[in-house]
Amino acid sequence: MPLKEGNTPWFHFDPVLFLPLWIGIWRWGAYLILKGIPSLLYKPIPISEELEQGHLPVSTQMMTMIIPVYMPEPGFEECLQSWVDNRPKTIVIVVDTNSYQQVLNIVETVNPRATIIRVVEESKPGKRAAMYTGLAYVDTEITVFADDDALYGPAVLKSLIMPFKDPAMGGCGTRQIARPKADKFCFSDIMMDMRLYQRYLEYRATTFMGGGSTCLSGRTMAYRTQLFRFDGFKNYFLNEHFAGQLQLSGDDKCLTRLCIMSDYKMWHQICEVCTLSTQFEAGAKLRAQLLRWSRNSWRSDIKMLFLERSVWRKYPWLAVTSLDKMISPFTMVYGPMAVLFYAFWEQNMFILVAFACYILVTRVMKTVMYFTWSRPRPPCRWFWYIGPFIFVQYWGAVIKLYALCTLKDRRWGNREVKVNAQNEIVRTGEFEDAEEEEGDAAAKEAPPGMSPEGSEEWDDQEYEQEGKHEYTGDVGLEMVDVDLEQEREAARHSQHAHQYSGGGGAVY
Repeated sequence: MPLKEGNTPWFHFDPVLFLPLWIGIWRWGAYLILKGIPSLLYKPIPISEELEQGHLPVSTQMMTMIIPVYMPEPGFEECLQSWVDNRPKTIVIVVDTNSYQQVLNIVETVNPRATIIRVVEESKPGKRAAMYTGLAYVDTEITVFADDDALYGPAVLKSLIMPFKDPAMGGCGTRQIARPKADKFCFSDIMMDMRLYQRYLEYRATTFMGGGSTCLSGRTMAYRTQLFRFDGFKNYFLNEHFAGQLQLSGDDKCLTRLCIMSDYKMWHQICEVCTLSTQFEAGAKLRAQLLRWSRNSWRSDIKMLFLERSVWRKYPWLAVTSLDKMISPFTMVYGPMAVLFYAFWEQNMFILVAFACYILVTRVMKTVMYFTWSRPRPPCRWFWYIGPFIFVQYWGAVIKLYALCTLKDRRWGNREVKVNAQNEIVRTGEFEDAEEEEGDAAAKEAPPGMSPEGSEEWDDQEYEQEGKHEYTGDVGLEMVDVDLEQEREAARHSQHAHQYSGGGGAVY
């Protein structure tokens, strides 16, 4: 029936307004299907009594830990003792030249129990170089890479080894929570702890739906050592390129993709017993970290989904989840901008208030599990941080989009190193200026004792023949030059170890 003159319909369809609404419905559906429901169905592999009794084909004595160390934080000694208390067979600490003596002094204060502690000096800057050097000293079936600020609970490695009772298991990750650097949690610590929980919702879901993960986090990741024993591994790991640039960070994602492309399976042990705590920066350093992580995620996900493509066949659920995650920052930024523009254009503040309420309700619903399911359970007073966390999530989406536009930027951000135009990691002795161009590092002279080292391509002969220093502790503090290739062969075949005997004193 035609309307009388002067009447207007009570309902008016406006695509500008309803597109954000439909995007919101789609995002909620994707969240529930891809993450929410599967994450509730996930169950970790419990520690078996047979492991305690030694009746399983796996044990923590099958594990070697590799710890790259650069300018260790004050809590490094506590972290080292926590690793020793988990009783791996060997802990290999690969340390930069300038921190070598400092780490040796710390190692002397730790009771090694039955664990061998080896301290190896690496003169080439960069975490990948340290990780590759550490692999030369691995003679166990399982290799565990960990950051130097990862603080373990008493049974982390026992839980981490359980998935490897399956011979087809190639990689396993852990659960992480934030740990304050000061006496109490600051704002950024709480925000990052909430962020970690949101990430593990995704990991629980993809693990339940067939396995797979976009990243076994470098804070602690375990791999079957055989995964690295092929001729092309060195070139794959040390000479990874993206858009013609040598990649220097993103080592954990590189190894994760290697496991995806292999015949091995993947798993995440997300439970209280397999939880470690880690520390985060604050302020400008945290922003720099987030930018670096976001750039690494974009590069790795693009390679995984569109260049390597093994994930579509092996872990289709992970592939779809990763694609959805790539779309998410665009929709998160578009929705509020579209509604804000429409509300001011139509001079209708009710639309703006309604959208703000929608954001608040939906985001609180997504975050409430953090306070009900997370173990150890966070303090109830943190509930009031949900509002700021919602803002931080949208700020994170903006960071991700900025990172996408600056993929060629390889600045580290929170370390006293730079990447120059010649693909070299350069020690600078000062915090990197977030506004300085990457290539400007080449024009600066390194401080005394901090020479710019590295090369665009890793030269095999030069790398293998370069002297390493290892501290064993047999005859006190000594520096022993070893050839990396010879040590690699010796580590593979030798069964001797310098262990704590209980009555004869501690040796490292």
